[in-house]
Amino acid sequence: MASTIEARANSILEQLKRDEWLGQYVDGTLPIPKPYHGSGEIKLIVLGQEPTVKALRGRKTIRTVLNLDRKGSVRAYLAGVCNDLGLQLAENVYATNHYKNFFIHPPTQITEIDVF
Repeated sequence: MASTIEARANSILEQLKRDEWLGQYVDGTLPIPKPYHGSGEIKLIVLGQEPTVKALRGRKTIRTVLNLDRKGSVRAYLAGVCNDLGLQLAENVYATNHYKNFFIHPPTQITEIDVF
């Protein structure tokens, strides 16, 4: 099933890259960040927008949605949310991005079109 989801996401990315208006803002040089999947029963789903990283160098380091595969401020924040809910980030969370790609600019800074 995961390979089917991944194949569909890549198909959508290809469509976005070919889009007359949106394609110029999509960074098609990088793979789609993988979802984060806890090891236990999923009790919390986190839906991000997309990886908003301006610098290509920074985008290249992202392998997993929200960088949840390594320490950082977002991971610490979500771990705190999970703790408050009686959940464990490493066990009970599934996180993915709504947009299955990277934009070359944060969408809020793309004023020529409404990417949302």
